[in-house]
Amino acid sequence: MYREQDGNYMSVTSIIKPEGIDFPPELLKQYASRGTIVHKQVEEYLLTGDIISPEETDLPTDLSTVKEGSLKLPIDSCNYQGFFEEYGNDFDVRYVEKKLKNTTHHYMGRSDIIGKYKGEWAIMDIKTASSYTPEKMIDYWMQLAAYANCIKPPLKRMVIIPLTPTSEYGYEEPIVNDDVEHYFNLFLKKLAYARENYQLPTV
Repeated sequence: MYREQDGNYMSVTSIIKPEGIDFPPELLKQYASRGTIVHKQVEEYLLTGDIISPEETDLPTDLSTVKEGSLKLPIDSCNYQGFFEEYGNDFDVRYVEKKLKNTTHHYMGRSDIIGKYKGEWAIMDIKTASSYTPEKMIDYWMQLAAYANCIKPPLKRMVIIPLTPTSEYGYEEPIVNDDVEHYFNLFLKKLAYARENYQLPTV
């Protein structure tokens, strides 16, 4: 929930998964902490060009969760440096960690990256998932479509930056989708369902 001067706004991720994620909480916490650390490293790299270690992210709780967790997740297996060395010329990053609000449908979120991808304005998201199932991808595209429609006019391109820890190089090629309208309509159905069943804020 975001508490704004003009009222409370539900988060995009809560709308997509109002019942939460069906995954053991302790394991989910470890994956989430690794993602938070990697996101912070990427943010610093994009803003300053500096490559920082996990310890330099100043996220002691997340570091402890990853290092002491049962999964013993490797952090450096998400190779953001390699990704941007190979694909960086296709990206023109303008905003990093940008808070977004849709006052028409009354939701908010925070995008990882807004900028241009191959010359087209796009909303972009960094993912550290080990796999990209069709069901997972639908959720990802709904998330990005919701963010894209917080901007006027709405952005028409969505890009996922897959820093896949299980892949050979620690990343895969960008995943691009230009069907923002379709996934935004799916998101609006999720929003209507969540409002009806979970008492979310109304417009």
